[in-house]
Amino acid sequence: MCIRDRNSHITKYFMSLDDIDSLPILDKEMAINQLDDAELFETMLSGFEEMSMRSNLTDIKIAIEKADYGNVRLSSHSLKGASSYIHAERVKTVASLIQTAVDSNNCALVAKYYPELVKQCILLKRMIRREACSKDGKVFEDDDSDFDVPIAKNFKVVKRSNNDFEVAQIGEMEVPADNKETLLEKGETSATQKIKEAQDKYDDGMDIKTNEEPKSACCTCIILCIIN
Repeated sequence: MCIRDRNSHITKYFMSLDDIDSLPILDKEMAINQLDDAELFETMLSGFEEMSMRSNLTDIKIAIEKADYGNVRLSSHSLKGASSYIHAERVKTVASLIQTAVDSNNCALVAKYYPELVKQCILLKRMIRREACSKDGKVFEDDDSDFDVPIAKNFKVVKRSNNDFEVAQIGEMEVPADNKETLLEKGETSATQKIKEAQDKYDDGMDIKTNEEPKSACCTCIILCIIN
């Protein structure tokens, strides 16, 4: 698997999830250099869990439980983008792997990557709390609240200690019977439905005589760009 980091223009290769530990959980120095503003980074970091991580994990959880892989892809893409801003490299990479799996209609891989995504979000949550303690001059201590993350049914956190845990799959996850079957054939999700509706409006509004685009064409393009 090849993941291209568009910010650093460096291509990194991940042959398996074993390679994920070679990445930093949070590359603070890189993030501050990119933003050129340490205060802005701290602000973004403090709001990341509630504004980005938890909301996207909740959406992914719901989508997985409904076998709605269009929205699994959409929320993974959103989480990947948000993680890029603060250089949460592991979360960004696993979210990208999930997105790629859905794009390739290989949704069975989601069951492999999803537990790792939850694990890396827990580690990131702990890292963010550690950064906050350091900023406030407080002593960092282990806290079970780190494990309070949205997680889909048939998956659970198996904790041996606060520093030794894994996210395990304990039941079957519904996936398309045939990986060649497209998501649209499986059933349109709200995301793909929005694309179809926007495209239909564009097609219906085309003036055949002048071949001119309707005034709403630019809005259609924006919708398509955001969804994709």
